[in-house]
Amino acid sequence: MMDNNKNTLTTIILVDKIRMLGFFSLIKAIGTTN
Repeated sequence: MMDNNKNTLTTIILVDKIRMLGFFSLIKAIGTTN
């Protein structure tokens, strides 16, 4: 049970990091086009 919960938390952190990277690359793209 505890191991499964840890895996879920790791997945959430990974998804959050990917989302942050996508967000920053989007800002960079907007910054370069303007």
